Amino acid sequence: MKKFKQLIASILNLILNIFFVIGIKFIFVKIEASRIGHLLTNIDQSIHLLEKKKKNYFLFIFLNGKISNNYAISLWSKNKKIFFCNFVQRIINASNYNVKLKKFILDWNDIQPYFTELYFSKSYFIVDQNKKDFMRENNIHKDFICLHNRDDFFSKKIAKDKNFLSYKNFDFKDFDLTIKQIDADGLIPIRIGMHINNNEQKNNSKYLDMTGTKSNFKKDILLQSHSRFTIIGTTGLAAVSSTLRKPLLHINYAPLNLGQLSYVSKNSIIMPKLIRDKSSGKFLKFSEISNLNFNIHQKENFINNQGLETVNNANDEILNAYIEMRNLIKNEFNEINENYELNKAFFNSLGKKEYAKYLLENIKLRLPYFFLKKYVDLI
Repeated sequence: MKKFKQLIASILNLILNIFFVIGIKFIFVKIEASRIGHLLTNIDQSIHLLEKKKKNYFLFIFLNGKISNNYAISLWSKNKKIFFCNFVQRIINASNYNVKLKKFILDWNDIQPYFTELYFSKSYFIVDQNKKDFMRENNIHKDFICLHNRDDFFSKKIAKDKNFLSYKNFDFKDFDLTIKQIDADGLIPIRIGMHINNNEQKNNSKYLDMTGTKSNFKKDILLQSHSRFTIIGTTGLAAVSSTLRKPLLHINYAPLNLGQLSYVSKNSIIMPKLIRDKSSGKFLKFSEISNLNFNIHQKENFINNQGLETVNNANDEILNAYIEMRNLIKNEFNEINENYELNKAFFNSLGKKEYAKYLLENIKLRLPYFFLKKYVDLI
C-alpha cells in the first residue's frame, strides 16, 4: 500500500510540474474554517502571497471543520482563481509520500506568518451589495458605527475551546458614553455579532441591536463593510474589516506585540488593554506586555498565575478613542507631529525596528494621542 501511495504521489508531482513548466501553477492549502478570523485572514494571506509572486496560479482550498461564514465563502468563490475542493486534503496527504509535492502546498507559516505585509495590499474580498440597497433592506436610515465586545459565549459554547482566552473580554456597557456620542453625532450605533451572551445584563443605551437571531452570515460582513468604521476588541470578527481593508478602532487590544499588530488594517487606531502587577499596583510597560507569553494554547489563567491582572479600557477612554478616530477620518488621516513622535516611541519600544517602522509609516497604525500622553511613562 505504501509503494502504491508513493507511485500516486509521484504521478501527481509529474502532472503538477508539467503545468508549472507551461506557466500554470496549481497551489493547495488547508484552511481552518470554523473561526471567521482564520477563514478570512488565511485565505487573504494565501492570495496575497501568490499575487506578490506574479505567477499564473490557481488556488485550491480544503476547508477543515464547520464553515463559520458561508457568505464569505460565496464572495471568495467569485474569484476565478480560487476553488474549494475536498480532494485537496488527499493531495496534502500525498505530500507525505513525495516531499517534492510540498512546493505546491502552502503551510501554516505561509498563511499565518508571525509578521505580515498583507494589509498594505489591495483588498481581494469584494462585497456584492451596495450600501444604499443594504440600508434600505435593513431599515437603516443614516450612517452608522458598528460596535462589538468579545465574551466567552462563542469559545465556550460554540467552538468548545478549552484554552484561556478570557483576557480578551470586556462588557458591552463599556460603550455607554460612546453610544451617546455616536447618537449626538447624528449616526446610528449598531451592535453586531451572531454569537453573544444573552445573559448579559441589558443597559439602557440607545443603539440598534443586530445580534443573535437578528444577525446572519451576510449581515456580519455587510454591516462592517458599509459602516463608517467598527469599534471592536481582539476577536475574529475584526478580520471582516481588515479583509475589506477598512480602518478599525481596536479597543482592549491584546496581546500586544509587533507580529499581532501587523494583522490590523491600515489607518486603524489601537488602544491596548493594560496589565497591572497585583502586588505593586504598577502597570507593566508596553515592552513588558509585549514580552509576555500569550501563546493561545494555554488552558490556565497564565496572566493571573504570574501575579498580574488585565485592566480594561475605561468608558471615557473608549469615548475619547472614538472621537480621535472620527476626527482622524474627517481630517483624511492627517495628524499633528507630536502624535507621530509619541507613536514612533511606542512602536520602537516593542522590539524590531524594521517591523516598528513598517507599522508606523506604511500601515500607519496609531495609538490614541490622549492615551499615549496619559500613559507616556509606560513607553
